[in-house]
Amino acid sequence: MNTLLDFVIVLPVYYNEESLLPAYEKMKATLLALQPRYRGGLLYVDDGSGDRSFAVLQTIHARQDVPVTLVKLSRNYGQVMAIRAGLAHCAAKAAIVMSADGQEPTELIPQMLAEHFEKQNEVVIVRAPNVMRGSIARGHRAFSTARCRNCASPTCPLAASIVFYSAPTR
Repeated sequence: MNTLLDFVIVLPVYYNEESLLPAYEKMKATLLALQPRYRGGLLYVDDGSGDRSFAVLQTIHARQDVPVTLVKLSRNYGQVMAIRAGLAHCAAKAAIVMSADGQEPTELIPQMLAEHFEKQNEVVIVRAPNVMRGSIARGHRAFSTARCRNCASPTCPLAASIVFYSAPTR
């Protein structure tokens, strides 16, 4: 992606061969519905999958329906490192981290973008208030501290596990 997009969806991939195409179609529909108001793209990070995940991603990339960037890690480094690699390659004003298998509702993306770009709010959505405990919480706090200011929504009623990061302010 050569031009700065409004947002990129970062998708860590690990053995997702079967679910990549259906999830892509769902995300593509969301991205196209948001144009021209918001320009978005997808950034897949293959975290050393041993299946045909990367071949499926290359097929998706070749379609050129929406901006797609592929990053392939040399081996499995784990989900957190795959997310970090995706954020490092992100050429956008904001990033949304979602699962590559399409388990989160893409219907939340327009609401998240409006909260961020129109109301100037930072957005973090989690499954339930008690999710942010233990080692998982430490990982999310590290990203939140690096990428967000005043991230909050401990009482979010939405059933999702999506994290939205704005570009660091300088």
